Amino acid sequence: MHRQVLGMLLGLGLVLALLTVTKSTSCPDRAIEIIALTLPPYAYQKNVTTGDGIGLAFIKKTIKKCFAKCNISDISWNFVNTTEELRNALLTNSTDIAFPILESEQTSLDNYEDVTNAKGKPYPSLQYTTIFESPGSSFIVNLDNLDLETRDVVVASLLYIWPIFLITVILGGIAGVLVWIMEFKFNRSEFPKNFFKGSYEGFWWAFVSMTTVGYYMFTRYGDKTPKTLIGRVFGVIWILIGLVIIGTFTAAATSALNAGSTLYTNGPKGRRVGVFEGHEASQQAIKLGADIKVYRGFEKMYQDLNSAQLHGLLVDSFQASHILNDWDDKRLKVLSWLEHSTPYQTATIPARMPALVGNKCFTEIMRKATRLSKALVRTYVKPIKMYDSAEEVGLFSSKTPMTQIAIATTVGILCFLVLIGTLYQCVYKSFKRKAYSVKDQKIPMQRAAIENLHKTAATLADQIMSLQKQLDTLKTNDELAASNVLENNGYNRRV
Repeated sequence: MHRQVLGMLLGLGLVLALLTVTKSTSCPDRAIEIIALTLPPYAYQKNVTTGDGIGLAFIKKTIKKCFAKCNISDISWNFVNTTEELRNALLTNSTDIAFPILESEQTSLDNYEDVTNAKGKPYPSLQYTTIFESPGSSFIVNLDNLDLETRDVVVASLLYIWPIFLITVILGGIAGVLVWIMEFKFNRSEFPKNFFKGSYEGFWWAFVSMTTVGYYMFTRYGDKTPKTLIGRVFGVIWILIGLVIIGTFTAAATSALNAGSTLYTNGPKGRRVGVFEGHEASQQAIKLGADIKVYRGFEKMYQDLNSAQLHGLLVDSFQASHILNDWDDKRLKVLSWLEHSTPYQTATIPARMPALVGNKCFTEIMRKATRLSKALVRTYVKPIKMYDSAEEVGLFSSKTPMTQIAIATTVGILCFLVLIGTLYQCVYKSFKRKAYSVKDQKIPMQRAAIENLHKTAATLADQIMSLQKQLDTLKTNDELAASNVLENNGYNRRV
């Protein structure tokens, strides 16, 4: 009997011990400590006592659901501004959960595995869980700065082709002198004997021919045309050469005018780009040959971008949405987008808080975090429209300040010329009327003289027609008389 009672007590003790162990591993014995790197919209400090963002909201929701039956206090939050502070908190065993951990930071933390600290103790073992994956990075630019840079690039490109322009003019001058040498002896009306006048006319002919107007060189459209055989042969050769020259110059000028479009289409390639510390975007920028500058906060990035110290910012796509809506600066636009996956992870220290790995609900939800956390995107991320470069690329874009100034200037000049012409016409008519008013008495006489001239001309025309008819009659009579004389001479001979 005593043995049976003793066995029952031992069994009850084992059950109680198992229940105690299970509770101790599934429920925290204190407040869960979370350290977060300020990185909106994934993690940021909402107020003094709590945090918010895609990642932190998901972690809070999971803790609240899985530890609802546990008697624990609220979460203890701590926010840092650098990845170094986040790393130190994990290595010194000062937090239960750290977020966000990017791939570069995980690599740094992995270097401390199986390594002892200054006190000879090993660094804590970490467990990583991916909470969310970003689809890529966005390249943000200041449109005002980009338009100014485009203008400078176009102007520099146009100045760069000055040798082609100079060679074109020199070859035109050479052709002008040569055609003058060939033509001045036989075609002085168009190529005078004087060297300076003749060479000038030759240059004009060469330039007109070279710019494809020379196609009409031998027609009524050409005011200068070679007349000699050697001159025309040279003209044919020069037209063919001119086509190549003018084609080369036109291609170079067109390329220069379109040089600025590459700034809109190449994205961060070869540009000076600001990136956030430790983000995967920095590796993507380096692959594209960009000159990167690393920042720890967005405010400094914003200042440097607007002061033209940076060509653009390459940041996470959801971060781009957050900062563009937060800054509300109409000059800032997403110019391009790079597709690459960037995981955002949590790092936990199982030995410090066994409940985080012992709670089945918590571990199961965290395992599915990448799928479940997508529902929070619509709450924290507002859609943004990418900049449509096809509408405004180039030096003469409709919305660029330079184009607007050019349009306003040309319209102003046109209106000024029209106004001057109108005033001139009015003043001219006024003076003309005054001049006629002084000579009003002569006007009827002038009109009468003109009418008399018309009548005299008409009379002369009638007389000329009459004389023409008389001449025709006399000619006919002479022909008849000559014919009769010939007939009579023939008759007499026969007789």
